[in-house]
Amino acid sequence: MSILGDKLNQYIEESGYSVNKLATLSGVNRTSIVRMINANRLPEQHNIEKLIPYLKLTNDQKEGLWKTYEIASSGESLYTRRQYMLKLMRQVYKPGLFPLTDTGNDVVEGAPLLNPADSHENKIVHGRYEIAHNMVLSFFSQSSYEISVFAPFTSDFISDFFKHFTKKRPASLHIRHMTHFIKNPSKDNDINYNLSILAHVLPLAFTDSIDYDVYFSYVTAPLTSQTQLMYPYFMIIGKCLVLLSFDFENAIFINSVNMVDEYQKHFDEIITASEKLVHSTTSVRQLSEYFPPTNIKRSGFCKFGSQPWLFTLMDFDEVMASIKVADELREAIISSSKHHADSGKKLDCHISFFSKHGLELFARDSAIMNFPKDFTPKFSRTARIRALERLKENCCRHGYMIRAINELAFPMNPHISIQVTQENRLAISYIDNTDSQFKVFYMNEPTLMDAFIDFLEYSATSPFLCSDIVYSEDETVQIIDDCIEMIRNK
Repeated sequence: MSILGDKLNQYIEESGYSVNKLATLSGVNRTSIVRMINANRLPEQHNIEKLIPYLKLTNDQKEGLWKTYEIASSGESLYTRRQYMLKLMRQVYKPGLFPLTDTGNDVVEGAPLLNPADSHENKIVHGRYEIAHNMVLSFFSQSSYEISVFAPFTSDFISDFFKHFTKKRPASLHIRHMTHFIKNPSKDNDINYNLSILAHVLPLAFTDSIDYDVYFSYVTAPLTSQTQLMYPYFMIIGKCLVLLSFDFENAIFINSVNMVDEYQKHFDEIITASEKLVHSTTSVRQLSEYFPPTNIKRSGFCKFGSQPWLFTLMDFDEVMASIKVADELREAIISSSKHHADSGKKLDCHISFFSKHGLELFARDSAIMNFPKDFTPKFSRTARIRALERLKENCCRHGYMIRAINELAFPMNPHISIQVTQENRLAISYIDNTDSQFKVFYMNEPTLMDAFIDFLEYSATSPFLCSDIVYSEDETVQIIDDCIEMIRNK
């Protein structure tokens, strides 16, 4: 008997129903129920869905049953990876996570009263709470708010430390962070390691309420596996050096000027030889790669954002004639839109997840989100209806996965979009259409792209992890029909 079978057997016994009675109530064949309990073969999802209403389960029991089912169907490593991807997307999209409260000077309201002896004494500290406490003391005892970090963010410990300063921070605070990714990871744990780092650093990198730059390089194995190194990580807070153990449970605080300067020099050399993870730019030209190709049937697409790829649902020449950019840039975008990736994995899927609210904004106000204002022309009622009718057709087309997102379960930031680019890179962009600046993260790492595509395909049918997030195909079609009706009645 499998773990899933054990759970089902327990819940059936606790329900008070016999197998025969449960079969009559649920409509599931008695033989199928017996096989679910006794056989090691995975039962069909729709049969479990029929049984659940009659098992009298609590919410925790229901979640536990579905979690056991998903682990049994996909394996624990893949299930864990999907959890990491969900956490990454929640962290990136969560609106209002970092409210900007700039004091306008170098004094932080509510800073602790300092004992100079506490902040300038070299010492060894044990336990994360004590380490965080001493890091805060060191930070507030400095006259310069420069922080350099050489450590991965695989734990909430350090990222939470920096989130504290996004609420009330010195105007001059600047953080430079050096981390590592595993190049072409082949093991599930290595893929999850990369996803875990992104889940911690990207929310900080995309907020405007903290001056945070993150750099990276590739390694062949995670540094956390090198347990023979007691203190492989370090942080420089002003003129204080903090050596951190690989598990962040032990630290040495050093105030030697010579040692701090030596580590700072070493850190600057590493940064110079590394790549920046998130790029800030004002060049709209750099966005051309993020325009979907005009022939999406040939190249495929994959996008998660406030709106679907609306430009692909309209006449492309009409779109390009409407945007307010120079002729040279317009020609570059047109050329890019006809490009198809010649290298890397061919993207043969057609996936688009979008928010219900984002589609309603397009229907009501002709608003195009997550693009600079020069790329957001007003479209006629006829053009909007035609675009939504094409979206509805794609939603019902074989090989396409078009789904609306329930924003009550998954709040969306309208400025952020996750997609696979024409160059087969996973990209996350932050674009405020009222501003001329935008931020873009992209990484040429096939396993990250695969993890993103797998998560979207899985989330459309997930009975547990994403069951309250994604609308069904029928519900998505109804949302599109409501938007079409909204335009016609306006």
